[in-house]
Amino acid sequence: MLRTSIAPKTAAQRERLLDALTQLADTDPLLRCEVDSITHEIILSFLGRVQLEVVSALLSEKYKLETVVKEPTVIYMERPLKAASHTIHIEVPPNPFWASIGLSVTPLPLGSGVQYESRVSLGYLNQSFQNAVRDGIRYGLEQGLFGWNVTDCKICFEYGLYYSPVSTPADFRSLAPIVLEQALKESGTQLLEPYLSFTLYAPQEYLSRLIMMHRNTVPPSKRPR
Repeated sequence: MLRTSIAPKTAAQRERLLDALTQLADTDPLLRCEVDSITHEIILSFLGRVQLEVVSALLSEKYKLETVVKEPTVIYMERPLKAASHTIHIEVPPNPFWASIGLSVTPLPLGSGVQYESRVSLGYLNQSFQNAVRDGIRYGLEQGLFGWNVTDCKICFEYGLYYSPVSTPADFRSLAPIVLEQALKESGTQLLEPYLSFTLYAPQEYLSRLIMMHRNTVPPSKRPR
């Protein structure tokens, strides 16, 4: 998979471009469109350069939109290397927020995605604070130590403390990604490269040649067992 940023040549056409890309993505499962929560750039994720050329042509011919597209880059993801945890306490510098949060990070098998669990009782920390912590974690997972989405891990909300009446959900929402970043630094992360999985069908008489070609091109460590 590749991704790139795309922008209209005139800022006034941004909403039209977003609408057009949303329509195209709805008809193509291999095309994704999103707005970066930090830079506010329009980000396209796609399978290959030919697909990008088709999208650019459709935007120009069907939607009458001229766009500027940056050079595509390969999409990586990050996965924690080991279990780790971190806590930031209220009123302990340099914490500027009226909140305490403790998070743990545990790696999961490849392909598991992200799991979340709160071990802080709703009877102690109400739903609005709990939701704010989860929102902050979701935001923090968008950029790992190398700047890519973090996946294949379990995040647990282990500890929370607030001061009434000064603490607000915004304090917890702002602090959660900072705590998560520190937990990931203690864990370390590995980069996950994209790959294609496919099934090859061939006549019986070609199977031995195909098996030999596979052995000659695939490293021993990556061969199925």
